[in-house]
Amino acid sequence: MRRLLLVGACALGTACADGADVDVRAWPACDALGASIGPLVQDHEGPFTEMFVGEPGVADGMACRWGRPRAADADTLRAALGDSGDIRVRVQVASFRTPRRLRHDAPRAAAIGGFVQTADGVYDSAAEVEAFAPRVVAGGVSVSVDQLPFLASDVPGRRLTVDDAVTAAVDIHRALRAAHE
Repeated sequence: MRRLLLVGACALGTACADGADVDVRAWPACDALGASIGPLVQDHEGPFTEMFVGEPGVADGMACRWGRPRAADADTLRAALGDSGDIRVRVQVASFRTPRRLRHDAPRAAAIGGFVQTADGVYDSAAEVEAFAPRVVAGGVSVSVDQLPFLASDVPGRRLTVDDAVTAAVDIHRALRAAHE
């Protein structure tokens, strides 16, 4: 199993968010999470799953990826780089603080006790998701949904919007919670 290191840092050594007690090994598999976002992945192959478990509460999470079917004669390098509109979900223990300027009180996220975090401090629900997908952070867990390749100009057809990504992330949060009830 390949490990990815996703590091979160608590501000000035203070206590981290409440994700420290989350056990990612108890999370549902990617196929169950895919069922919660059905329309986004219904025409895709997979899921392909990757777990990354590091220091408890710091680098724990999982990634799921659903790929578009590819023609047998497709360029394998472009396909490997995600040249087809693949959908990727990343779920991570959110053991870091989010600066206020990057937090957004979107109604869907607030409905589950969370917020949306963006990399640049801009929240435009109609914008297309590009390199940095918004994250929905709730209950010590961060969920992001994006579409590969990252640049909208690289793939024809409908692109994932920020609203689509936030809706899917909230649905995944609900699926994670339902698995623990």
